[in-house]
Amino acid sequence: MNFVRQCFSRMTVYEMNERENKEIAKPHTKNEEGFWHNLRKYLREYAEVTGLQGFRYVAEKRSTAEKIIWSLLLIFSLYGCIYMISEIVYKYENSPVVVSFASQDTPLYKIPFPAVTICPEAKYNRWLFNYSDIFHRLKNNESVDETK
Repeated sequence: MNFVRQCFSRMTVYEMNERENKEIAKPHTKNEEGFWHNLRKYLREYAEVTGLQGFRYVAEKRSTAEKIIWSLLLIFSLYGCIYMISEIVYKYENSPVVVSFASQDTPLYKIPFPAVTICPEAKYNRWLFNYSDIFHRLKNNESVDETK
């Protein structure tokens, strides 16, 4: 019953983790319950449960150096993504792809048939025809006849 009550309550993941760890929450003051407090709380919750790589490491309790490194990696990767997207948009604006459809029907007999290559399933027998032996004989200017 307690589990069901927790599932249907409007508690964040961060608050549930605090309750499970039996940490005593300090009483909220009027200043903490503002916009920035809620924003920070929701961002921390998002970082804990997101599937995006790296965000979790910034939100976890880690050393400051690790958090700075992960933050820099996230910022650089975000910059790289934005840069590549802007390059693609620039390329599209300067040389857009034009697609046109023929408004006239073409009969089937006027469409060329594509080339078809059939590969046999039976492979050659190495003992019946030795390619390397023939190659070496030709290289050494020896005679080659059909029986060999």
